[in-house]
Amino acid sequence: HTYETGRLLISAGAWTNRLLRIPGRLLMPKRVPVHWVKAPEDKCYHIGHFPVNFWQIPKEKRLGSPKTYREFYTLPVTDRNSQIKIAFHNELVDCDPLRLTRDILPEEITKIRAIISQFFPGLRQRAITSEVCMYTMTPDGHFYLGERPGSNHVFGVALAGHGFKFAPVLGEILADLMTDIAPAVDINVFSPNRFNTEI
Repeated sequence: HTYETGRLLISAGAWTNRLLRIPGRLLMPKRVPVHWVKAPEDKCYHIGHFPVNFWQIPKEKRLGSPKTYREFYTLPVTDRNSQIKIAFHNELVDCDPLRLTRDILPEEITKIRAIISQFFPGLRQRAITSEVCMYTMTPDGHFYLGERPGSNHVFGVALAGHGFKFAPVLGEILADLMTDIAPAVDINVFSPNRFNTEI
């Protein structure tokens, strides 16, 4: 079928580059292994007892190089999920969505087990389930949100794994942009025009 419209909202996630043939490394799909650890019977890892965590662990600093970090996060057990979620945030690998390896690699289990053993020793022997997801990342790690001059496209992509937390406000912003209403919040920091790359 062929559809015609005066304006188009692009929110194709990891497939945006392939769909629009965006050049360079402006919107990069990333392979993201995500893990869940079977929680103990007690409530110490449940929401209300165990907070959402985001960790930055300093890497060994080389002389003259800036300080860098390994980053990971955890989410507590909830009424809808009986496992503790844990994943690295910044150890992501470029991927092609059409050729994505969905199998978890042994070294990925080894890396997350090491983090669990170091920071959550009570979970060291607990069973782990894992799956592979995708993020889409911009060079600065922020959303790619808004219009580009000379284009009828509105973009709402590169939400980098945390867009779901902002779904209500993102939906409102995108609806406003599609209907020529100025958003109630300033979105300039997320503008597609902040990069010197032509689409």
